[in-house]
Amino acid sequence: MSSVSAQGVVERASAELSRRITGLGLRGRKRSPGVVERVANALCGPAAATAPRVPRRRRPSPRPLVCTKWRDLLYSSPRWWAGLVASVDCREVRATTGCCTQRFYNSLVRRGIRGVLLISAADDDINEFIRQFPLSAHHVHAISLKGCTITDRGLEAILDHLQVLFELELTGCNEITEAGLWACLTPRIVSLTLTDCINIADEAVGAVAQLLPSLYEFSLQAYHVTDAALGYFSPKQSASLSVLRLHSCWELTNHGVVNIVHSLPNLTVLSLSGCSKVTDEGVELLAENLPRLRSLDLSWCPRVTDNALEYIACDLNHLEELTLDRLPTVNVGGTIESNTATTIARVGAYELCRSVARIVRLSTRAPASMPDHRVDHQANRIVNSTYGICERSWNTKAPSREYFELAFLFAMMMTLQNTGPHMLTPISIELKIETQLLAYTN
Repeated sequence: MSSVSAQGVVERASAELSRRITGLGLRGRKRSPGVVERVANALCGPAAATAPRVPRRRRPSPRPLVCTKWRDLLYSSPRWWAGLVASVDCREVRATTGCCTQRFYNSLVRRGIRGVLLISAADDDINEFIRQFPLSAHHVHAISLKGCTITDRGLEAILDHLQVLFELELTGCNEITEAGLWACLTPRIVSLTLTDCINIADEAVGAVAQLLPSLYEFSLQAYHVTDAALGYFSPKQSASLSVLRLHSCWELTNHGVVNIVHSLPNLTVLSLSGCSKVTDEGVELLAENLPRLRSLDLSWCPRVTDNALEYIACDLNHLEELTLDRLPTVNVGGTIESNTATTIARVGAYELCRSVARIVRLSTRAPASMPDHRVDHQANRIVNSTYGICERSWNTKAPSREYFELAFLFAMMMTLQNTGPHMLTPISIELKIETQLLAYTN
């Protein structure tokens, strides 16, 4: 036993020696030395406080990004902050002190920022927002909830608190139900966006139609909305609702388009992006019954063909923006062509330009298959003729930049009609405008 105890003492003494060598001697309150420490002191001397004390790192205090003069100058007028939205990540707010959060919220009032985006908020975060930012009741005009786990109770709490709220956006809020919308929506809301909320379906659209008589803009992305949902709109919304965006509503068909044109004849902006069941007949209904339409988006509508553009060119005389992005390829004459390119070429760029005289933006994006050198060759052939097309189309000697870009795109498509089916990328077109055609616009 004695030999074993002696061996243990030696091992502990060697461990103590290694700590002394590395300068990590034991520190703490004074106490009587043990057997191991006495052996170490006998072998290498007493352990005087010779090891340097390692200073503790202090976290640097946060410094202001700008001096107080710049801050006072920027805070002096709300016009510097007009249109900005304050983004608040509730996960970071939970880790900060309440006084810092209150100072941030007070700065929003001082700067005149009236839009707030809450990210990853729960019901408790909503209660803390109301408690720490009481001035928001009569200050915040727009609020967005993104990726939040709030329930109907949290939504009701925030909407009851914000007395001057006019714009509401819900993105990825999967705990909110249709019953919650029926209980929470207030008539003062004029802009509503519902995106990627799995519990939103036809009844949610019914709540919007019944509870928001002054609604001006409505954006909806819901995969389970059907044609019946658009039947909830009545003529009382026709006087106020002007902007309608329906994104990726896969169940909408031409019957839903019929409900739109009958209930909302005064629309000026309409998007059916991703509504894959809408066909040319639906576009014909839109063109014949929505004469005030200024912006139309038919992106990702695979059943829209060449005929749809003919209806647009003939009836939508006030159209200013047409989006035909990401239309799939179709089989035309036994060859695979870009549906967008063949549509514009088949109708005729000059006829479309003359029929829709006010158009200032035409977006056509398709997959790229043309080599860069072929794009260069095509663009070089068009450079000398583009300015003449633009001048004939708008009867002006000094066209604006938007008109010039549009004429260039039309000329490119007309050339493709004669040289064979190809696909272009908007990057190539914009590059040619910047490098070779800039001299015409300066």
